[in-house]
Amino acid sequence: KRYKNEDWSYNNNLNIQSVSLKNDKEAIEFTENIDVTIDNYASVNNDEYIFRVNVFNKFDFIPKRYRDRKLPLYISRGYNDVDEFIIEVPKGFSIDVLPNPKTTSSQFGHYTATFEKINETTLKYRKEFLLKSGVYKKEDYKLYRDFWKSVTKYESTRIALKKI
Repeated sequence: KRYKNEDWSYNNNLNIQSVSLKNDKEAIEFTENIDVTIDNYASVNNDEYIFRVNVFNKFDFIPKRYRDRKLPLYISRGYNDVDEFIIEVPKGFSIDVLPNPKTTSSQFGHYTATFEKINETTLKYRKEFLLKSGVYKKEDYKLYRDFWKSVTKYESTRIALKKI
């Protein structure tokens, strides 16, 4: 229920087939393997179907803007988030062109999204986001907002499928 009502509520027609959770306390790693389908996810544009690649774990956070910030920026807890999705294209469609890799880096962290065509009907989307903990000068807050803006921009990347 949490996946459908909270985490991915922006995905209409979401059907969860199976969920497998693994909490590796030694490696400090939590892994979720989830098999889902989303009916009618793509939008139609002439002979193309266009869909947003990142349907899960979408970053849409942009820090509040402060015109006259008084205190330093304190990121108390950094983290590394890696997501990998295998997307299978329905019969009768092909993957036309994949987007170029998306990358942005700053003193606050790093973001990379890559797209790999496995075969004519399957693609792999992988993203990695690293946020560094630390104390930063108040003057760097605008750079911090800019970093998040570029990350959220890349999170909305779309791919077109051609009808065969």
